[in-house]
Amino acid sequence: NCSDPQSAQDVATKAYVDGATTGDSTIVRTSGNQTIGGTKTFSTAPIFQQDASSRSMYIDGAGNIIQFRNAASANKWEVVGRDGQFYIYKNDGTGSGTKWQIDGSGNHNFTGVVTLNSGSLTLSGTGRIQGIDTVTSGTDAANKNYVDTAVAGAGSGTFLTIANPT
Repeated sequence: NCSDPQSAQDVATKAYVDGATTGDSTIVRTSGNQTIGGTKTFSTAPIFQQDASSRSMYIDGAGNIIQFRNAASANKWEVVGRDGQFYIYKNDGTGSGTKWQIDGSGNHNFTGVVTLNSGSLTLSGTGRIQGIDTVTSGTDAANKNYVDTAVAGAGSGTFLTIANPT
């Protein structure tokens, strides 16, 4: 049997070591739940991984990118803060993934399709909707050229207003 160590060179028992590390927040454990506080510095970019064949979260060494990966596909979602701008985009490996960018002035820029579900779009101030294609369906927004052509084709003269059509 050993007794508790008195100097750095002394032998320690398992009970002494277990007791010395229980509840010690300076030790990062490899299993179980643990709350870690304070600032931690990593010598390489940390990768937080659920399992090797599934998904992971990666933070680059400069702190500019948080990347969420799904190993089953080439797709990665990235949150990037760089050069006074903020991006959230789907990196599909081709460099042409869907992107949402917020620039230094607070302007929002999107690539890809933007869909509003059960919502509305409100333009404040001098906002404009640009780049509207040719009308092909009754529910499409009409561009200026379409409206000008339709009005020009309506003819001129006096029009009769019908008050309560039945």
